[in-house]
Amino acid sequence: MKKFDFVFNLALLALLFSFLAHVSYNNGQFRLSKSVLPELVKNDNPFSAVLMPEGAKQNEVIIFAPLNCSSREAKMAERLEKELNAAGVPARRINNFSLSVGNMTQDQRVALEVTGNFLNASKPPVVLINGFGKSQPTTEEIVAMYKNSRR
Repeated sequence: MKKFDFVFNLALLALLFSFLAHVSYNNGQFRLSKSVLPELVKNDNPFSAVLMPEGAKQNEVIIFAPLNCSSREAKMAERLEKELNAAGVPARRINNFSLSVGNMTQDQRVALEVTGNFLNASKPPVVLINGFGKSQPTTEEIVAMYKNSRR
């Protein structure tokens, strides 16, 4: 299996996912899978079902935002990390999102497109928990989702 490791910053993330979705569609390889769509698109919470980056641990909150930056988004991410850790919720910040892809199934292609669309539409900080994500959530929303999604 060929392994492609895509490591990119937040600014390049949307471009990469848009490119992958476009190429798959133009090559006739992309097909929507009815079996996976309800799981990926429909849920009864404010978080969206997404793929997790490589290295994400089960039951750990990932805060995807700029590091060591004075931007409003970076300060929000730093505050979230401190509040979550103080509440006993394991959290860490990242500024790179990495995925390895090879011979993808149709379901995996759908999951990749859904994740790309989510990240493309999101503003940092983006919080990822056990396969779910949300743009700029509150600490309370994160804690509730963490408790509900623990495995």
